[in-house]
Amino acid sequence: MECIRVTDEWLYKYMSIVDEAIIRELEKTTDYEYQFSDKFESKMEKLVWEETHPWISEFYRQSKRAAILLLCIISAIFLLSMTVQAYRTKFFETIKNSLEDSILYSYFVDEKQDNFHCSEPEYIPVGYQEIDRVIVDRLFSITYANDDGELIIWDQMLIQDGGNLVVDTEYDTQVVKEINGDNAIISLYSDGYVGAYYEHAEYVYILSADKLSIEELCSMIESVKFN
Repeated sequence: MECIRVTDEWLYKYMSIVDEAIIRELEKTTDYEYQFSDKFESKMEKLVWEETHPWISEFYRQSKRAAILLLCIISAIFLLSMTVQAYRTKFFETIKNSLEDSILYSYFVDEKQDNFHCSEPEYIPVGYQEIDRVIVDRLFSITYANDDGELIIWDQMLIQDGGNLVVDTEYDTQVVKEINGDNAIISLYSDGYVGAYYEHAEYVYILSADKLSIEELCSMIESVKFN
């Protein structure tokens, strides 16, 4: 039997042939019609949603230790400023902390809320159509788009005790509009982008758009039939 001397040149010449043979064999045995489980699909859908909503990455991270510490610091303020009647009519308390270029909203709930009811606007600006709808845990999101590729995103979040939400503050101007007895904080940017933060009942709503007037934004919120 002839001995084969394995050298770098020999490997360089023949390994590419072996690689191609392995790839062809793998392609023959690949199941292109494989059906992923519902659990896997749900996890991937949640991951994609979170990646497209980076501003909400902190919302449901239950930082109990930080929440307890923060609650201790502000408990005296609550006792002095909160009446019994206000406590009864408010589903949750919100604490705002200013960061370098954002605001951290921290939420405290007296009773755990488990029932999630999706609420969406009935008024949609002319030219926009729904292109995506996602329900993940206690989060509900709808994305609308027009022919120019401009987007409107409607997000609804059920508040949980110890939850946090980070909102950008690098806006140019900000206005406050009262809608259904609660304030909508509307942030306007020089490039036309607009965002609104709105608390109502047990939920926080975030409405953001590439280009939308204050009137249209308020009309969308006003058209919601809150449960």
